[in-house]
Amino acid sequence: MVQYALFATPDLAKKIQCTSDTLFVDASKGQFSPYFIWDRMIPVPGMPRTYSRSIEGIWQGLKVIDGKVDVTLFNSAKVHKRRVGDYPSTRFLNHGKIIDLTTAREEIYKPTYRWMFEHLLFPTFRQWLFTAAEEETQIYCFDVDENADAANPTSSFSHASFLTDLINEELEKRKEIKH
Repeated sequence: MVQYALFATPDLAKKIQCTSDTLFVDASKGQFSPYFIWDRMIPVPGMPRTYSRSIEGIWQGLKVIDGKVDVTLFNSAKVHKRRVGDYPSTRFLNHGKIIDLTTAREEIYKPTYRWMFEHLLFPTFRQWLFTAAEEETQIYCFDVDENADAANPTSSFSHASFLTDLINEELEKRKEIKH
């Protein structure tokens, strides 16, 4: 039986007892982190033939502040958060149009993170995750954020919650192929 991955808040991850059949994926570090700088390039949604070295570079680079985006962040070795006064009113540029935060999560962030997961994450690491789940190891994904609802604009969206969805989608596909 497959154990599907579960999303955990940082506090919950600390409280869960680790056993030999438990795997914690801290998505705030390494390849799962949106801040991870890749040696290969990630396509920037809405900007043909434009690429970034990190997911966060795309996210911060397409954020509209004072009417401008900052495409230099696409190739930055270290990406800083560009802050706006009122977080829920954050706007982004996508296909030449200004979009709101929750739309940007669906049209920019999730597709970019999915692309990274499917094309850049080391295949051996992906296989290790899927094999662990298929061998009934319970996987918990967490990062520094607690908001698992991309439609909730009041706080940062937890990419670990989306990582959980991606792992489970792949496990479901693998399950269907076996049957």
